[in-house]
Amino acid sequence: MGNEGSRSETTGDPLAAAAAAAAAAAVENDLRVGWRRAGSGDGTIGARDGHCAVTATGGKVFVFGGVVENSALGPSESNDLFLFCPETESWNVVEATGDIPPPRSSAAMAAVGCKLFLFGGLSQGTGWMNSVFMFDTERNTWKELNVSGTCPSPRDKMTATAVGCRIYVFGGFGPVSASEEGNDSDGEEDAEEDSEEDATDAGDLEDAQKAAKFGWFDDLFVFDTVTMSWSHPMQLNKSGPTRRAAHTTCAVSDKLVIFGGRDPIARRNDLHVFNIESRKWVTDLPLTGIPPAPRSFHAACVVGHRIVIFGGRGIDNEHFNDIHVLDTETWQWMKPAVDGEPPTPRGLSTASVVGDQVLIFGGSSDFASDTMQCLTYFAETYILKVDDLLREKPVTAVGGVGSDSRVQQITGEGDVLRTPSDQSAAS
Repeated sequence: MGNEGSRSETTGDPLAAAAAAAAAAAVENDLRVGWRRAGSGDGTIGARDGHCAVTATGGKVFVFGGVVENSALGPSESNDLFLFCPETESWNVVEATGDIPPPRSSAAMAAVGCKLFLFGGLSQGTGWMNSVFMFDTERNTWKELNVSGTCPSPRDKMTATAVGCRIYVFGGFGPVSASEEGNDSDGEEDAEEDSEEDATDAGDLEDAQKAAKFGWFDDLFVFDTVTMSWSHPMQLNKSGPTRRAAHTTCAVSDKLVIFGGRDPIARRNDLHVFNIESRKWVTDLPLTGIPPAPRSFHAACVVGHRIVIFGGRGIDNEHFNDIHVLDTETWQWMKPAVDGEPPTPRGLSTASVVGDQVLIFGGSSDFASDTMQCLTYFAETYILKVDDLLREKPVTAVGGVGSDSRVQQITGEGDVLRTPSDQSAAS
């Protein structure tokens, strides 16, 4: 028998009724995944969160930056670069030259061929950034790019997703310009709280950013890696996500899929699909199954036609270590059965695909409300098998969707999607 939610009879008990409704929405499936911790090398890379992780040509997985646990100095931002070795299942330092990016957290990075493109993030010394750096994985050299066009404002906790030679940057959190000040009036208290938390990470920010208002973004920018130029294409309908940060964006074919994150009101578990060719948000997506609980700072990647969601931070600042799978051919949410010893609950980890494996690396947990920071950082790498996540097609769904608001639709062509990362806690 496949995996499914348990069924129960209700007797007027609201909790029993809620459990029965959840069970009715469950999708039977035969997914079963086995967790395995990678062999060695945890000490080399160091415990961290808010880093970036991408897979470049040749199946090379790189990790850059983030906040690193340091027993002597406390958590500090990093600009080091690591490469995963599948043979030894360890991380090796990349000895890079050129225009080394300043240390930062919650930046976004995407790979196009053998080049890595790094955008934005939060720096302790200078605050939020919107510069672009390129790393050549064949020459091990960094270069700060001179870009043209309309670029995103300085921010962190956005996503960067490569489709062909273009990189799509969505959302994030940072200083809000005068023309955007009205955007977050419905979440002013949350924005103040979030800016205080980021300011704790950023230390002495530049005067301009100290005086700025802070908020979330819902803009979509495109960086062309051939012309090294930014554009801000008009979205041809207004059915997209709310302003948010610490979400995930996955791409397959000509569509972007955005899940979760935090907006000015709360953490979310809604799903939105953007058609790159038509420049429209698709509406009324007929999702089935039980979606993940609302969360931000989760990790995501794409295996075949399925999107894998891991972990994250919930509404009450609790952390998760669950796995959810979205089939983008049937638009069904599934929750696999789990074998082995999974990672402990965490947010701000990353998920990357290399060969026939999914790597979950790093992250943090134990959020302290007094300091607005997590107290525990992780350096372990955990591995899942891609084949386990693609096994069998889901059984026909029983019941309907269980998402919190604004569920969106896609055309019937069966097109599919791929991933990114985030940090700190404006989300």
